[in-house]
Amino acid sequence: DAWDPRVAVGSDGTATVVWSRSDGSNERVQATTRAPNGSWSSPVNLSESGADAVTPKIVVGPDGAATAVWRSWDGGSDRIRASSRPANGVWSTPSTLSTVSGNVYDPELAVDPDGMVTAVWSWWNLDRGDVQTASRPPGGTWRRPITLSVCCEDSQAPRVAAGPGGTATALWRVSQYIDEGVHEQVFAATRIADGSWSAPIVVSEDSVRAHGAQVATGSDGTVGAVWERRDGADDRVQTVVLIPATERRRRP
Repeated sequence: DAWDPRVAVGSDGTATVVWSRSDGSNERVQATTRAPNGSWSSPVNLSESGADAVTPKIVVGPDGAATAVWRSWDGGSDRIRASSRPANGVWSTPSTLSTVSGNVYDPELAVDPDGMVTAVWSWWNLDRGDVQTASRPPGGTWRRPITLSVCCEDSQAPRVAAGPGGTATALWRVSQYIDEGVHEQVFAATRIADGSWSAPIVVSEDSVRAHGAQVATGSDGTVGAVWERRDGADDRVQTVVLIPATERRRRP
């Protein structure tokens, strides 16, 4: 059995597909690649034997280099793992991106026009979710992860988009549990070219429920985010546009 496929295509036409598949003992992440105007390669295992690997994600950079990320369970703890393949090369031995023990999940990936790869994921920290991120410069190694979300808030379901010049935007949902139910807001943090991340800001309006957020970045650095908002008995889609100069405007 094979499930949860993901596909990415680079600007040069290189396509890569990843998925999870059972080897009879464990769930493994596999990949296949098709060069421009070529044929699909034979599937290869990206994750190691003896550990379950699920929820794979994939990006392909402008030069055809690919990076995959997934959630791995070794029987004692979750890990966010990643493997990369240079254009016309072979997949690397998996690296561990997360440095915490316990439940880490929901990995997401983005790659910018220069090949900088950024990953985000959730970490269940005792009684709440935290959002973490790590990045890898072109041809380099993964940097140590940092936590983007604010302490003591339940932050989950992160998404990430990469922009020009090493910039990136991460989006996630924050849930508050109060007497009348669950209140949810969408938060965002941005990374500037020097690699530092901003403090999180709220981008959604006050709402009982705001969830299902997605984010994308244009070639000029403009960021668009959308999410679903519960409005009484109805669901509505809202959006916000973040201008490169950090000016913000909201569109209903």
